[in-house]
Parts: sequence; structure tokens; C-alpha cells
Amino acid sequence: MSAPIAASAKTRERVLVGVATAAVIAALVFGVLNWSSPAHKARLLRSYIKAMPNSSFLLEQGGFAISPDGLRLTYVAQNADGKAQLWVRPLDSLEAQAVAGTEEASFPFWSADSRYIGFFASGKLKKIEASGGPPLTLCDAANPRGGTWNQDDVILFAPSLNVPLHRVAASGGTPIPVTSLDPSKGVTTHRWPQFLPDGRHFLYVAGSPLTLTENPTNAIMVGSLDSKESKLLLHAHAGALYASRHILFLRQTTLMAQPFDAKRLELTGDAFPIADPVHENELTLHSMFSASENGLLAYQEGTGSANRELIWLDRSGKRMGEGPGPDAYLRPRISPDGKKLLYTLASPWYEVWSYDLALGVKTRLTFGSTSGRASLSPIWSPDGQHIAYVSIQKGKFGVYQKAADGSGNEEVLLEDDEYVKYLNDWSPDGKLLTFQQSPQGVNEIWMLPMVGERKPSSFLLSPFAMLFSAFSPNGKWLAYCSTESGEPKTYVVPFPGPGGKWQVSPGSGCYNPRWRRDGKELFYLSADNKIMAAEVNASGASFTIGAVNPLFETRVYRSNFGGFDVTADGQHFIICYEPGQPNVAITLIENWDAALRKK
Repeated sequence: MSAPIAASAKTRERVLVGVATAAVIAALVFGVLNWSSPAHKARLLRSYIKAMPNSSFLLEQGGFAISPDGLRLTYVAQNADGKAQLWVRPLDSLEAQAVAGTEEASFPFWSADSRYIGFFASGKLKKIEASGGPPLTLCDAANPRGGTWNQDDVILFAPSLNVPLHRVAASGGTPIPVTSLDPSKGVTTHRWPQFLPDGRHFLYVAGSPLTLTENPTNAIMVGSLDSKESKLLLHAHAGALYASRHILFLRQTTLMAQPFDAKRLELTGDAFPIADPVHENELTLHSMFSASENGLLAYQEGTGSANRELIWLDRSGKRMGEGPGPDAYLRPRISPDGKKLLYTLASPWYEVWSYDLALGVKTRLTFGSTSGRASLSPIWSPDGQHIAYVSIQKGKFGVYQKAADGSGNEEVLLEDDEYVKYLNDWSPDGKLLTFQQSPQGVNEIWMLPMVGERKPSSFLLSPFAMLFSAFSPNGKWLAYCSTESGEPKTYVVPFPGPGGKWQVSPGSGCYNPRWRRDGKELFYLSADNKIMAAEVNASGASFTIGAVNPLFETRVYRSNFGGFDVTADGQHFIICYEPGQPNVAITLIENWDAALRKK
């Protein structure tokens, strides 16, 4: 009987071992499932990403984007030489690497497989492998406003300011319009496209720049590669995107998420806040956030433009005084007698103001907020008795003038049309206004006569962007900015021509050229944020250039309006100053959608 007993014991031993093994396996399986369960993943992790040493973010002008797989972040930053270029940072690393060949890059976006980065530079749409290599130019994009790349290697992008969205193959080619603008309804721009998961439908912003962020008239639309038909999704002032079954968009400075059925292309629930404050570039309608397919969210913190200052600096960069307190200033201009400032305030609405430097008194000169109208880019008449400015209503741009003291009614100088315009200067003899507009999708320099029929005419046409035109004090020369060399530079041409052309800036830099009253110096802002002084002789029939030297480095708010001016003697500068830029960081949230999974 001992043998059967022994066999029974071995059997029980095998059973016990099997049970124990099964228990261990079950425990492991339970542990793994528990580890990967939504409850475990539901932790929100927040962190800050800062620029690498000896570099600084250019987020508002350049942008950033998380790769669809959530493994890398690309952004635009200046290097130690002041050159803007793409950087790529693996999110499991503390180091970011500059991407060679991406100088002057802006608004990067990823291919669907996270292998390539699309970006814009020197008036072109380009792509480059995220791991490096030579960039490939795909097509023209004179003044771009965003792009997106689907799984079929179709790139959808906004090539300029007042043109429809276009598509182009990721291998390059001729862009084809996809959407249609309707200026009669105040829709002068389509921009910031974002593909939806099917790769055929997409989100985009439709409306007009320079509109109120409160109660916005701009809208997020759903479009299709297969039709020019579109549908209204929701009203929002700036760009939106799809992530984790939600539409992400800004409601003023709050980032909202609203459930969205990507198959039926419909919102399915109420919007709720997920981050605040999140920055928006009000001028370009660019929402400063990005998201991946696996729950990563990146955004730039900020409450808008109301923290800019008007400050006075001498030629060494020493601070000599301030204007009125912090506000949303744009493009200061010193009056011909040096006693007043003219500027635009961008908050809560775009209006023109003047400031008496001796009395410290501010005077509002335009009143358009109640009628849904914006006014901006003001300039002084040569005698200081009048101002001219651009006003925008229902997406149309017109040029007006009125008395500099605000009295009387305004006078129409150029009837409204759909082309974006910025006034640049008034000729010394008072007979012409010079302005920039983009009827062909790229900024060109135009002249508007102040007498006779007042019929505008183009002065400089080019496939390259041209802007910031400024008359010399004797009216015989015109300084301007152009990207014709592949990077922005300052040029001077005889006016009204014909004649040669002189390149003033030896390196990259042309922002907002301004003349000294005696015509012996020309000032501009370089790409690395230095006020440059070029010795010139523009007093006779010939033009000569002498030494070009940096005066000081500063943080000028860059926009199409111009960010500084100089006194008649060239000794003092009024700067539209934006504090704190070197300390800008990108906020990163991991598992931002954890609360959704708990529901």
C-alpha cells in the first residue's frame, strides 16, 4: 500500500505546484493589467521645457509642435549667432539639437509617421528628416500661416495671408487651392489647418485678423480634400486641433476641450477647461499649443499682449524713461516736433492713440469698437497736423486720415478692399503715402497719392516679401526690407527711380528701417535683436554706405507694424519692449486626458 500512498502524495504535490504557479501567473497578469490600467495611467505629470543654453525661444514668431507619436518636440529658437532655426528635443532627453539647414524657419509641423518635419523659410515650404539631413524645398509660401501633413503624404497649408488653403504632395509640386474665401462675409483668411484622423477632413480658422477675442466672429471650420464645401464647427478666435477624441481650442486665454465624433464630424458634448492661461498671437490668430496622439500636451503660458512697455533708450541702450504704463502697444511713432507719440493699442480693441510727452496725457484718436471696427498702423503727416491710418471692418481694409488732435471727422483716402494693408510712411513733401499690401499673396510696396484721383500704384514688385518702406528726409530715397537674398536684409533704392539698389545690412536684419533727420544714418533691427546704425549719405543725388555698427541689444516686439522709432537727432529710441522673453518656457503635460478616462 506504500506505493499508492507515495503516488498520491506526488500527485498532490504536482497539483499544489500547479495551483501555486497559476496563482503567480494570475498575480503577474493582474499586476500587469493593473499597471497598464487607466487608473495607473491617470496621473497628470507637468513639467517645463526651456531653451538650450546660448539660445532663446522664438515661439510666437516661430512656433513648436509635438510629434504625433509623442516622442519628440520641435521648436524654433535663436542660436548664439542670432539665427532662427529648428531644434528637436527627444522627450526622454534633457538635450535638444539644432537642425542644420533650417535657418529662418517658422511654424513647424510633423509628418503623420513622425519621421519628417515640414516648415517654412525664406518664402518657401520645406521638409527635412527629424534626424537631420539636407532640407527639400517643396513650393512657394510667401507669408505662411501653418501646415499639416496626412498619412497619404498630402500637405495642406496656408501659403499667405489672404488666399485659400492649398494642398501639395510631400514630394513637392504645384500647390492646388482646396478652400474658397468669401470676403463679402468678412472671411479674408483661411489658416492653421489641422488634419483629422481620416486624413481627408481637416480643421481650419476662417475669418479675419484683428478681431475681438471676446465674442469672436472667427470660426473653426471642417473642410475636406474632396470638396470645397465646409461646415461650421464652433466660434473661436484662433487655431484649433483634434486630440484624444476632443477638439482643443482657446476661449480667450483658457484652453478648452470639447468632445468630438471624428466620423460624424460633430461635437458631442460640452466644452470644459484644461489649462489657463494659454498664449495666443492675436495678430496671426495662432494658438500656442500642440498635442500628440498619446496624451501629451504642450503650450506656452501667457495672457496676451498687455504687458508690453514703451521705453526710451539712448545709443548705448541705457534706459532713459518710460511712456504710459504697460499695455498692448504696437508701432510707436514720434511726432515731427518730437513732442508726442502715436501708437496703436491692441487691447481690448485695435485703436489709435497719441501721448503728450510733456504733459503725460493719452488721447484716443479712433473709435471703432462699438461698430466692430479696428484701426492701426498710424503715421504722422510731415507737419504733424494730421495722421493717417488703416481701418478694418468686416475683413476689408481702408486708409483714412484725420486731424492729429482728434477733432473733426475722418476722411477716406483709399476705399476698403480685402487686401491686408499696413501704412509705413508719409513722404516729406506730403504728396504720397507708402504702404505694403499683398494682392498676389506676398507683401509688395505701394504708393498712394494724396492729391488728384488718389489711385494707388505698385512701386516695388517681387516674388519675395517686401515691407517697412521709409522715405529718406529729402524724399529722394526709399529704404525697405526684402527677403530676396534668402534672408531679410535692408535695401535702399532711388525714389521715384529708376536707378540702382544698395544693400545696407551686411548680415541678416531689416526690421523697421528708420532715418536720422539729416539723412546721415539709417537704423534697423537685426535678426539677433540689435539696433544697428548704418552711416549713409543720402543728401545728394548719389547714395553711399559707410560703417554699419550695432548700438545695443534689446527686446523689440516684432510685428508687421514696426516696433521702434528714433528721434530726429538719432540719439534716443522709443522701443515697444516686451519683457521676459528669455525666460519663456514650454509647459508640458503628460496624460492631460486622464480625467476623460476616469469618466
